[in-house]
Amino acid sequence: TSSGGSAPAPAPAPSRHEGCPSANMTDVPESAWFHTFVDYVLEHGLMSGTSGTTFSPNGTVTRAMVVQTLYAMDGKPATGASAPFKDVTSDKYYAAAVAWAQSHGVVSGYDDGTFRPDVAITRQQLVTILYAYAGYRGANTASRASLDGFADASAVEGYAVEPTRWALASGLIQGRSTDTGTRICPNDTAMRSELAVMLKNLREKIL
Repeated sequence: TSSGGSAPAPAPAPSRHEGCPSANMTDVPESAWFHTFVDYVLEHGLMSGTSGTTFSPNGTVTRAMVVQTLYAMDGKPATGASAPFKDVTSDKYYAAAVAWAQSHGVVSGYDDGTFRPDVAITRQQLVTILYAYAGYRGANTASRASLDGFADASAVEGYAVEPTRWALASGLIQGRSTDTGTRICPNDTAMRSELAVMLKNLREKIL
């Protein structure tokens, strides 16, 4: 090896074209299946990064985050109401969003009077909220697909059956191919990358 001073390291080549919304996100490679979806939600202000250089595509999504996103998508209208849940106080950043969502039937709480805003949302819960939001927006929610071809169809809870059938028929979601067949994975915790996919599909295919 040379005993002289080392040459400066070459600047890394850009991983994607200039102007790409996720260009600064080190965890959103151009080859990632979710890349174009993340670009979309960043460009349209539907989601933001978890830092200046990360999106955290595998990060979880809470119930409050979903409601806040839909509230922003709707233009953050004033409701003049407060959220009727004992765990959503007026000082929370998501209080207005939860009040708006509840007043329009987009969300409902639990039997104990809570909303559980910080609980990670499951895929079937997310689909159910998006189904209700599409209905509130006057979109077509009549389409249905069969669940018969999915290995875990029986795992979809009763409240989520019709929203899941609609989500599949409308192209909001697709099944996952696994070693044990095509699955819906309704009880899996929804990831930020999956929310990005659903938001793009919701805007482009449904609303």
